[in-house]
Amino acid sequence: MTTTRSASTANVTYGALQQWFRWMIDEEEIATSPMARMHPPIVPEQPVPVLDMDQLRVLLASCKSNAVLDRRDAAIIRLLVDTGGRLGEVAGLAVTDVDFEGDVCT
Repeated sequence: MTTTRSASTANVTYGALQQWFRWMIDEEEIATSPMARMHPPIVPEQPVPVLDMDQLRVLLASCKSNAVLDRRDAAIIRLLVDTGGRLGEVAGLAVTDVDFEGDVCT
């Protein structure tokens, strides 16, 4: 599977099959797991690419106008950069989650 799919996909499939065969043994459908002597595939670390300062300046410059959408986009970019928050965390923020006086998001 590692030749046709990513290593992480192979690893997830390995874990699912391992649980399946464990259940089969518990239900006495099979005597031993065919995966008993197998090892999970190695998943190499893949560092996340990070924008350098010049790229970040260009990105923020694209949101320079006073239009509402540009101001919103600039705020989102700055929040992501300053906090290191994930997309889902920032996208899930409500107005009540932002303390404008203390400059804090919860």
